[in-house]
Amino acid sequence: MSRRRRAKKPRAIKGDVVYAVREVTHETSGAWLCRLAATKGCSDIVTWFPKSQCKLMGVAGGTLGISVPEWLVLKKIVEQFKLLPEDLKTVEASRCYRLEK
Repeated sequence: MSRRRRAKKPRAIKGDVVYAVREVTHETSGAWLCRLAATKGCSDIVTWFPKSQCKLMGVAGGTLGISVPEWLVLKKIVEQFKLLPEDLKTVEASRCYRLEK
């Protein structure tokens, strides 16, 4: 009797934060230009994320998410946009899945 293997769900790397992406406006071989969803009272931000450091993921419900290392969150969001990480909408990593290439 053969055992069926269960497909593993991709998880965000430990220490990563998964942010809700409204749209990917441009893509190069090395980066994505993403518009991140902000919480009430803040406007959405548009910034580049390196493909070597981040993972674009699908999220249950048909939206997108991007897994970003904590150090990059501090650099991109806190230093560049003067926002707190809480000002952007996050997604639970358990709701994410790998996008087909």
